[in-house]
Amino acid sequence: MKLTLRFVGLFLLALSSALLAGEPGSITNEKYGFQLTFPSDWTVDRVQHPDPFPDIKAFKSGQASLGGSVGTLGSGEAPADWNAVYLNQGQAAAPGEAPARPIILVYAHAAPAKSFEEFSAYFKEFITLFRMEVVSAREISTASGLEAYDYVYRMGPIPVRVCVLFKNGKRYGLTYFERDQKSFEEHAKYFDEVVKAFEVVPAAAR
Repeated sequence: MKLTLRFVGLFLLALSSALLAGEPGSITNEKYGFQLTFPSDWTVDRVQHPDPFPDIKAFKSGQASLGGSVGTLGSGEAPADWNAVYLNQGQAAAPGEAPARPIILVYAHAAPAKSFEEFSAYFKEFITLFRMEVVSAREISTASGLEAYDYVYRMGPIPVRVCVLFKNGKRYGLTYFERDQKSFEEHAKYFDEVVKAFEVVPAAAR
């Protein structure tokens, strides 16, 4: 009887440890008012990232850039005014193989709201500047009921997916890409979960 109880106790302890290990991680940006939820074993980099979708005229004239700087979470080197997060950036992978986890960029910028039709027209025009092809465009919703615009386009052979949300005077974007179509489809479920769990939260008073 004691052996049985001990076995049950050890089993429950192991089960509890497994559940704790599987608890999701999260990060909140209080300035820009967003929160991400993701598997606890994913890596997180805080990033100061420029707007990936600037005004087209400003971009053509060189007044807007697509470059950015990266700082690592917890290292003390992250930008003070970080507005974006990279999930699983910098993974090691064997030659010819895709990383084990999806690489996802999430960012926020001040921007006036646009309807799906308005932003889709802009998105297609902007992507065309780089001679890239928009594969699909649709409207989806997050778990909290936020409306998102979901696009897939091709950057040469590389498939890229972008989800865009407008709320509280900001444009939030979630971007995901893979080196090949197979990996893109295999990892899509993880991106779906990050988008689904994305939340807009009250921004800190300044």
